[in-house]
Amino acid sequence: MAATPRVELNLDVLKHTLSLVDKRSDLLALMRSCHALYAAGIQPLVRLPIVITNQHIRSFHAFMLAHSPMTFVAFTSFDFFVWNASKVSDADIPLLTELLKRGINLRRLRLDPGILEEHTDLCKSIAELTKLEDLDIQGEAYDAVHLILARLQSPLTTLHVWFEDDGFEDPVPLLANFRHTLQKANISYVTFGSVEIRYPMLTELEVDTCDPPALSVLTAAVPNLKKLRIDTGGRFTFLGTHTEELDQLRADNVAFQEDGNSWSSLVWVTGDITALYAMAL
Repeated sequence: MAATPRVELNLDVLKHTLSLVDKRSDLLALMRSCHALYAAGIQPLVRLPIVITNQHIRSFHAFMLAHSPMTFVAFTSFDFFVWNASKVSDADIPLLTELLKRGINLRRLRLDPGILEEHTDLCKSIAELTKLEDLDIQGEAYDAVHLILARLQSPLTTLHVWFEDDGFEDPVPLLANFRHTLQKANISYVTFGSVEIRYPMLTELEVDTCDPPALSVLTAAVPNLKKLRIDTGGRFTFLGTHTEELDQLRADNVAFQEDGNSWSSLVWVTGDITALYAMAL
């Protein structure tokens, strides 16, 4: 009896098939079944959102380099969390720096702010990325955030950062590198004051812990805003020492709108009572 001929699927066919698997656990199970599926699954695996802690940075770095360059071609999303920034080994920092420098196709990046404050070389590596679209640094990393935003030339569309909590800053000039691309922003510890720079693509804005803005300023900076969430973070008490200041700001904002100025594009707004009262929305 003739032996059944061995069927070998084209590697590109295997890659395409595995790219349809959207659960990491399922993809890993398939990759463990044979050498062919392991090889075919490397790029689909890296294309899935990657979440790494400092406990696994060495093994992840070894995996990425072992299968380079195909891994870095598919390396587009990276979340790196640190359980304790002070416990990150000095030997791990060059590994993370190398991953960032070779991540030329990174589109989305989320990093623990603590490690950025401890190691400024990482900030420089991030600032050299050219295709980044989504940057998330949630936490207190004032100097690091400033360095990255000042140097980064990527076409950011989504940004989530905190500024200095001791002295609020105006985000309008700080984000100027992305004024033509930014579409969604979540920013904390800010005060709006500049009207010289506009963000015509910005349609979704979330602001935490801020000074209530003058509409004349905010509508000039983000003229096409559709969704707004704003919170003063409890810095102002509605019936406290800032009553006169808030009343005057509200009166100015009411007059501004009565003159026919407002967001014609705004369809959704929410916030704390202080911000909504002062903005007269």
